[in-house]
Formats: sequence, structure tokens, C-alpha cells
Amino acid sequence: MNNTMKKLTAAVLALACAPITGLTAIAVEMPWYWGETTWSAFEDAEPINDHGMLTGNNGGTVYVGNHENDVICVNPRYNIMKFVLRDHTDKLEAAKQIAEVLEQYYPGIQEGFEKEHYETYGAIQYGTDSVVLNWDSATEDKVVFELWATTVDRRFKPDDSDNVETGILLELAKRHLISEFYGWGETALYHVCYAEKDVLSGFWERSIDDWDSVQTYLESNHPEYTLERYQGQLVSYRADDGTILTSDQYYRIAGTENLSFREKVELGGELYEHSGLVTNFYTLEAAPGSTTGHNALERPGDTNLDCEVDILDVISMNKYIVGAKDLDKTELKNADLNGDGAADSQDSLSILKTVLSSGH
Repeated sequence: MNNTMKKLTAAVLALACAPITGLTAIAVEMPWYWGETTWSAFEDAEPINDHGMLTGNNGGTVYVGNHENDVICVNPRYNIMKFVLRDHTDKLEAAKQIAEVLEQYYPGIQEGFEKEHYETYGAIQYGTDSVVLNWDSATEDKVVFELWATTVDRRFKPDDSDNVETGILLELAKRHLISEFYGWGETALYHVCYAEKDVLSGFWERSIDDWDSVQTYLESNHPEYTLERYQGQLVSYRADDGTILTSDQYYRIAGTENLSFREKVELGGELYEHSGLVTNFYTLEAAPGSTTGHNALERPGDTNLDCEVDILDVISMNKYIVGAKDLDKTELKNADLNGDGAADSQDSLSILKTVLSSGH
């Protein structure tokens, strides 16, 4: 096992197994192969203000990992809506119905569906200039579609997004097509960055053009720290004109030795915002993992996932109790009103009482 893989494995084991011990630690249930997790893994961790150093300008959030020198960057996808088909649903037939629903909000999205390119490289993809519907993945346990607003800034929802989101949700639920629905910004990509050395040390002299501005900023805002130049390992590089140059001059922020890792990351973010200085982080994985927020179909008592709690849910529940039908994961979660981990007659009675009291 090479050093990179050792670091990757150690980081993931630390993140997955260590308990939360305060605001600078995080217990994230991440599979080692960077599969899907949920935002609940981040809810007890305080975010770091990285000033866009690691997340860019897309409104992402950084958290300190539980490993000694890593951070987790979570970048919401505000231009994407995600829905998961119900179990045993025919994906091509479902795709046609999804296109019918989306046509009401994005005219023209149906046009390409019957053409030859509707199934390219094993994936469904069709849309207009502004939106695209992708068959994102199909595994043994679920089929996932994603609606992409392609011309919208990733930090912002599409125009009239709330009405569009609600309309699509209700129509797909009414057709009993989906078991999970995640609106604009309710999915995100995350990746883990690891610092091989002190994040405020080892800056190569060609990292930025104006080191004096860094010193001036420190003097004005953090006089307890100073910019220090020193000799390090000799490095060769090729100039624009092809000349081979060498350098062994480096910079570090002196006086920061006793800062916590979190404090160093935040100070590094300030320096990045002020001068473009990027601290020493490396992305551990080849591809980011994905995380989901609130599934809009999780509604207590809604056992048939039509976004209503009525007598039909009681009927669905009773059929499940006598073994006449199955409930999927979301339906079971909605059915367990008392939170004892089982959907049973007590829950059915509670749903019935809710229906009677509401007049449905």
C-alpha cells in the first residue's frame, strides 16, 4: 500500500469511527470508496470560514475532519433536483412520465425523448438549452434521475424555483413514481483534503507575485505573526520561455506554531482572500462523494408517498401489516409514527386518529 492510500484509509477510518468531541470534530459515515452519505453526518460540526480557499465561490462549506490534518469540503448543487424511482418501477416508462411532468415547466424537454440519442452510453439524457434530465445511476437497489438547470449559476436556484419544485414534486408523487425527492440545493458533492505539512509553511516563492502585501496584511490585522523567508529543498521548474530555473526559497507564517489546525485553516483563508495565497492541501480521492439533505417525501403518516395523509394511508398501512403489500424505505419511515423502529398496528391507529382529526 503506497503512502497516499495509507493516508486515505487512515483519514476515512478516523472520520467514520471517531465520536464527536466538540465543534472541531466530526463523525462522518463515509464509505471508503466515497459513496453517498447524508447531511446529518455534518449537523453537529461547526463550519470553518475558509474565505473560498477550498470551496471556491459556489457557496460551499468546510468542516474540520477527525483526522489530524484533513478537512471536508461540502459544495451544494443549487442547480440540481434529484428524485429516486420507487422499487420495481420500469425506468424507461418512468422516464417518459417524468418528461411529461417536466414539459409543463420546461417546454421542449420532451422533444428529444423518442429520438435515437435518448439512450446514449447506457444513460437517458434529454432536455432543452436551459435544463437537462439525466438518468444519473441505476443500481440493484435504486434508479436515480437528476434535473440539471444548465444555464443557472451553481450558487443560485433557477427562476421561480419554489413553484417549479413544488409542482414537480406533487405531480411525480401523484403518479406514484418516486420514493425520494431532493429539491434545488438538497444534494451536494463533498471531498476530503489532506495537508501533508503545516498549512502555513512551505510556500514556494513563486506561489504569488507580491509577498510584501502578505506582510503588510499581517502587520495590520495579525501583528503577532510575521512572514519569514527560508531555504528549503531545491526545486526546478521551466519558465515560459523554456529556461530551466531553480529555487530553494520558501516562505512561512512565523508565530503560528501553537495555533490549532482549525485556526491555521481560517488564517490561511484570510491570506487567500487577501492575496491569493493557497495553503498546502491535497485532495485525497479521485472523484467526490455525494450527500443528500432532506427527502421531501419524508412526511409522518404518508405511507403511500402522495404528499397527503388520508384514509388511503391507513389502507396502505393495514395491507402492509397483513402481508398484502411491501413498503419501501421512505414509506416505512413515514409509517413508524411512534419511532420504535417498526411499522405496526399502533402506528396505523395513530395515522387513523390523525386523519379523523383533520377531516380527511
